Amino acid sequence: MAKSSVTNPRCPGRRQFLRTAAGGAAGLASILALRQPPAYAQTRELTFLTIASFVPETDKELKRQFEEWGAKNKVKVRLDIIAHLQLQTKIAAEVQANSGHDLTGLALGDADLFFDHLTDLNDVSADVAPQNGDGSARTTI
Repeated sequence: MAKSSVTNPRCPGRRQFLRTAAGGAAGLASILALRQPPAYAQTRELTFLTIASFVPETDKELKRQFEEWGAKNKVKVRLDIIAHLQLQTKIAAEVQANSGHDLTGLALGDADLFFDHLTDLNDVSADVAPQNGDGSARTTI
């Protein structure tokens, strides 16, 4: 009887194995050369800047909610609370440096000052508003 050329479909052939191994080795070599893990392996972090409330318990509750959300979503969170008179200066410095906090609680009128450096989040708020209220609130950060 002639030998059957049927191979096990769950076991890759020698050439497929070599291609996969070479690709994996090249990927590992690039990670080692760059000394930086891929983005999905990096710790995610969300930073939030806001002003201190005149009711100290409010700041404690905001911090508790922020940390709870971070733990639930596996995101490292940092809440920075500053005096309200320092907010515009801090935002201006972050805009000038083109880096800073991911989210910022703006005071009345600050959105006009920093309009060109804000991201419209109306699409996000439209998705979550029906679950959390009447949906009429609009958010711009």
